Parts: sequence; structure tokens; C-alpha cells
Amino acid sequence: MLKDNLKALRKSKGLTQEEFASRLHVVRQTVSKWESGQSAPDAETLLRIGEIMEVPVSDLLGETLPSAEPDAAAVLAEKLSVVTEQLSREAERKRRFRRAVSVAALVLVLAFALWAALTLFSLHGLAPVPESQIIGGADGPTSVFVSVRVYPAELAILALVLVLAVAGIATSKKDP
Repeated sequence: MLKDNLKALRKSKGLTQEEFASRLHVVRQTVSKWESGQSAPDAETLLRIGEIMEVPVSDLLGETLPSAEPDAAAVLAEKLSVVTEQLSREAERKRRFRRAVSVAALVLVLAFALWAALTLFSLHGLAPVPESQIIGGADGPTSVFVSVRVYPAELAILALVLVLAVAGIATSKKDP
């Protein structure tokens, strides 16, 4: 596959990702993404890579074509299309997973917030009161004392999960 061929050729030439990226006029992270299969170079860049590595583009794509074949460019374009489609499907699968996890986290945060609100603002048995005591004297109870403990660490974690869930949903939105 393209990612394996790029990495093997780069290493066989003794180039680091930084040096290879410099020759292609791209950043090192771009080469890293190509070699990890997160993205693929466009057709023009593939031609430049072939020139730099002194190999035909068909070798980069993992397919050796006879040089006399008249429609070699069409076959190469089809092979590049297949690689791009595979990367696109993988990216879509990851996007859907991130979105599902983000939505689940948001639902959990909202459920916890609803439970906390019901607990704090309970109306005569609609929700359990965390801690209550009856204060009174010899002639009977005079008032009910209710205390609610607030744990700042849990609230901070809850706020962080809420922010991450909303950010995850926003960043995993499908482009139109």
C-alpha cells in the first residue's frame, strides 16, 4: 500500500521525514500523515515523490505497470482513487465514532445535571434529599435543616466533560 511504500522508500534513501518534507515543500506532519495512512498525496505530489525517489508512481502505489501500456495514467489515476476512497471511508468511520462518544457523554452530563437539579430543588419527596435533620426543642420539631454537599472536583470534571462533549460534537459534524 502507498503508506508502506512511501516509508520504505524514504528510509531506503536515508531521508528523515523532515528532509523528505523539505524536498517536497510540505511540512513534516504531512509526510507523517501519508506514512500513517491518515491522508494521501494528490496526483501532482505523487509525481514529485516519484521524481525525488527515482521510482515510477506505479511502484509507489504498489502496482508495476508495463511502460508501453498506453493508458497507464488512467490505471494510476484509478489506483489513486481507490486509495483515496479507502482513506475517506476510514476517516468517516472515525468521525462517526467520535460523534457517538460525544453525544453519549453529553447525554450523561445532562442526565447528571437533571438529577442534581432535582436533588437540590426537591419538592416534598419528588427527589431524594441528600441529608436532612429535624431541629427542635422539647415541644416538638420547629424546623427541618437540609444540607447539600457540593464537591468542586466533581463539578470541575462535569464541566470538563460537558465542554469536551460539545467540542466533540462540533468537530465531528459532517461537512455539507
